[in-house]
Amino acid sequence: MIIDGINGFLCEDGVDSFSEKLAILMENEELRINMGESAYRSMKSFAPKEIWDKWENLIKKVIADKEM
Repeated sequence: MIIDGINGFLCEDGVDSFSEKLAILMENEELRINMGESAYRSMKSFAPKEIWDKWENLIKKVIADKEM
């Protein structure tokens, strides 16, 4: 779900990595805005309706394949 540097940051375990990435975001307003917008766009594909529609299509395909 997270693409490092695009819609968020992936951090290694521990406070140091987290604090480094947080400092980057605190210092760069444009990066915060761009990452936030990118995260919003990328999460749309995980909306409940999108997921349910994918499941429904898969089930219909499996049923159709079985009937052949």
